[in-house]
Amino acid sequence: VSKDDSQGSKKTATVTVKVVVKGDQTGTDEDGIIAITADGFGLSQDEAGVLEPATAVEKANAKAYVIATGEEITAIEANEGNLDAIKAVTKEGGIFDLTFTAAHADKTASATVKVAVEGDQTGTDLDRSVGITAENFLVAYGDLANLTEEQVVTQSQAKAWILETGETLDI
Repeated sequence: VSKDDSQGSKKTATVTVKVVVKGDQTGTDEDGIIAITADGFGLSQDEAGVLEPATAVEKANAKAYVIATGEEITAIEANEGNLDAIKAVTKEGGIFDLTFTAAHADKTASATVKVAVEGDQTGTDLDRSVGITAENFLVAYGDLANLTEEQVVTQSQAKAWILETGETLDI
């Protein structure tokens, strides 16, 4: 804010605030007291097999805050059931949900992200920002010549995401 004082000098005051933008990968408690945000990420099968909660929090860049004060909440937990599913990935790989939770006083907030584990049927781009998965399918030899790209996508149940945002991509 700016204001001229009685001597004609301009007086200016500023304040910096944290703005939490709620999106698909941002969660708040029901009263809007705390917020948590995280980004999806990709892993090799070797990384997935030994994924620990602290590593997941780091890879997801998970952060939590008390909205009114901007105080960072450092105790962020990764869902153990989700981690177990990621660790048990088969050679096909896959795209998994991983939920992070933060608590402060009696408030709890959660955010769920996508984790792509590379494998025979799951892939990511080089910087692991986009993940894609598809299933094997059967097509009759006589139908092969007329098989369209759209049919391949549908029959393979192909899905793709921007891992950071969880946004679904068209294939």
